[in-house]
Amino acid sequence: MANTIFVAGSNGMVGSAIVRRLKMDGVRNIVAPTRKELDLTNQQAVNDFFKQHQFREVYLAAARVGGIHANNTYPAEFIYQNLMMQANVIEAGGAGTAPMIWSGGMAWIADFPDPSNFYGPILGCAGAGEGGWNWSKFCDESLDAMAVEADSISDPARSDERLKLWSDVYMGVMEKAPWVPVFNEERYTMKSERMAGDDALYVDPVSIPVNYDYVWVKQ
Repeated sequence: MANTIFVAGSNGMVGSAIVRRLKMDGVRNIVAPTRKELDLTNQQAVNDFFKQHQFREVYLAAARVGGIHANNTYPAEFIYQNLMMQANVIEAGGAGTAPMIWSGGMAWIADFPDPSNFYGPILGCAGAGEGGWNWSKFCDESLDAMAVEADSISDPARSDERLKLWSDVYMGVMEKAPWVPVFNEERYTMKSERMAGDDALYVDPVSIPVNYDYVWVKQ
């Protein structure tokens, strides 16, 4: 079908968020194979897959992931597999066909104050598949439906309703599974008295880069 959309890496944090957003927008013709169903490092399999479909859009969010420690321990293996996935999808797509959005990076997006990007990959049914981040394999379709409903509330005037629904989702998880949040991290940013510039510029560099053009050291 020429009107289908391909999401590579649909079980991951970014890919599952893309699928949820597309469904929120009313898109139903989504092709999102698991790693078992399509090995993106296999060039022939990817070529055959693209010949079978005529995609309108391609979202490339697939990657071999393992965190900073794993990346440092097995750098060659990680970069090889990720380059193979990217190259095979780009090559199979060919020039002048479906536009592609390619997502890359190494980070966890903070879930506060909105918990939507945490539930999907860590506790949702989509993340419980092979290669997903839901390592506990917890899956409750009724909670998934509530999560989709909560994530669909985008009107700022309904923010309290959204957070209440998300709270109900997480309470449901804790009632049905042996999963309890241990702590909520609280960070402090400190600077030397010798540093000059607006205090508002000295933010947590993990989440927001410091604008070094507007800070300096006093003489």
